[in-house]
Amino acid sequence: MKIRIGMAGYGLVGRYHFIPALRNSRYAELIGVCGSNVERCRKFAEEMGIHRCYKNYEEMLADSSIDAVLIATPNYLHCPQVISAAEAGKHILCEKPMAINMKEAYHMVEVCDKAGVIFMVAHHLRYKACNMKVKEMVSNGDMGRISTARVRWSFNHTNAEPDKDWRMKKELAGGGQILNVNSHCVDLLVYLLGEPLKVSAFIQKEAGDEVEEGSVIVIEFADGIIGIAQGSYREETVPNNLEMFGSRCSLIVEGACSTDRHGSIRNLTTGDYEKVEFDESPYTVEIDHFAKAIMERFEPVSSGRKTLDTMRVLMASYQSAETGKHIYLKS
Repeated sequence: MKIRIGMAGYGLVGRYHFIPALRNSRYAELIGVCGSNVERCRKFAEEMGIHRCYKNYEEMLADSSIDAVLIATPNYLHCPQVISAAEAGKHILCEKPMAINMKEAYHMVEVCDKAGVIFMVAHHLRYKACNMKVKEMVSNGDMGRISTARVRWSFNHTNAEPDKDWRMKKELAGGGQILNVNSHCVDLLVYLLGEPLKVSAFIQKEAGDEVEEGSVIVIEFADGIIGIAQGSYREETVPNNLEMFGSRCSLIVEGACSTDRHGSIRNLTTGDYEKVEFDESPYTVEIDHFAKAIMERFEPVSSGRKTLDTMRVLMASYQSAETGKHIYLKS
C-alpha cells in the first residue's frame, strides 16, 4: 500500500525535486496535479507523465482517492490551502516557509490538530544524512559543549526577472531571501540546537526591490549557544556548509545546504573525513517519512508544530532588521 498524493503547483520545486522524489518513493505515489492555469497544468502533467490534471485545487481535494496533498505553490497560498486540505480530511506536506506570518502559522497548526491530519513542512535539510548524523552527535554529547554554529546558503540569482519571479514580489512571497532560502539555514540550526531565545538580524536590499536579497541572522539558543544563518542571492561559488564548534570537537559539514544527497563531515579536531549519504535524495527521504507518519500515526520530524520555532525566528528577523534591536522570542 502506498499513500496517494495530489500535488498543488507545477513550478521548479515540483518539477525538479518533488516529482523525482515521488517516483522513487517506497511509500507514496503521485496521483494528480493542479495549478492556477489549467492549460499549463495539463501540459505539465503530460510532460511529466502524470495521469490526472485537476481543474482546480477544490476538485483535487474532492477526489476521494487522494490521501494527502503536497503544496508547492507561492508562499501566500500556503495557509488557505493547508486549511482547506485539513477541512477536507487530507494529510498535508507543505513546502517551506510554512506561512508568511505567525498568525497564519498558529492557525494552520490549530486547524490541522483539530482535524486530526498529519501536517508536515518540507524542510528537506532535516532529511539529509550528514545533518542527521550531526544531530545524533549533538544529542549524544559527542561534541561536548557547543559554543557556535554557522550555516550558509548562497547562490547567484541576479538574472531573475522580478516581473516574472513571484519570489521577488512581497505580496506573493511574503518576503525575500530570509523566507525563501535562509529559512533552510534557520531551520537546520533550530533542528540541531533546540529552542531559540533571541534574534538579531541584518538584511541587504537593493533600492527599488520589494524584498531583501541577502541576510545575516544571529540566534541565541539555550546555554549561550550562538547560531548564525546567512546567505545571499548575489554570491557565486560559495561553500554552502555547516560549521559547528564544540569543546570536544569541531566540524565542517560539507554539502549540509544543498538539494542533492551528497554530504560529508570533516572533523577538525581529529582530522577524520567521512562521507555521510543516503542512496536517495533528501526529498525522497522526506516524502517517505511523511507517508510513514500517515501510516503509523506519529508526529513527523518537521511537523507544523515542531517548525513553529523556525517561523518565530524568521518573523523576528524582519522585526530586528527593521528596528535595529534584539528580539526576544516568546513560545
